[in-house]
Amino acid sequence: MRPCWHSLQRGLIPITLLALMLSACQSNPSDGMQATATAYAQTSIQQAEQMAKDATLTLCRMDLGQNSEIYTQQLCEVTTEVGCRVLSIEISNQWETMQARFQSQQLDCEIEEVKFIEEGEQFNLPVQTWWVKAKGTQGWADDATIHDYFLQLAMEGGQWRLNRVLSDFEVRYYLAQFSAQ
Repeated sequence: MRPCWHSLQRGLIPITLLALMLSACQSNPSDGMQATATAYAQTSIQQAEQMAKDATLTLCRMDLGQNSEIYTQQLCEVTTEVGCRVLSIEISNQWETMQARFQSQQLDCEIEEVKFIEEGEQFNLPVQTWWVKAKGTQGWADDATIHDYFLQLAMEGGQWRLNRVLSDFEVRYYLAQFSAQ
């Protein structure tokens, strides 16, 4: 009986080693989940960056010869519901001032640089803050001037959308943070 058991033990050791080696080679399911999460996060940040660019272009491309409702409608296409309401009020209040400020009826710009600042949550929505530099190309007092846009994007309906333009206080805070680095 002993020789049989001894033969069986010798056969089990290689099988056990083989099983251990094979299990070590199998991919860990969490690796796949992590890769998927990383790919999702990368896609999300790319979508947010594109929205930051699109929102900036929408903000700085204006036809001041039209009425403010047309410009407001264009902005509302890239904003959250709340962002649309807030910007609509501001545009309505400032449209005549903007028309008087610029000699040209057409304002245009192009994106120079985009920087991700931070992400967080506000009112139960994921938000990201972006700094977009745009150069005036038409209608601005000095077309070569770089205009800084500090934007908060929010995820609404599964899409990144412009939520608001940051306040002067917030802009000064971020500029101070960047100069300290």
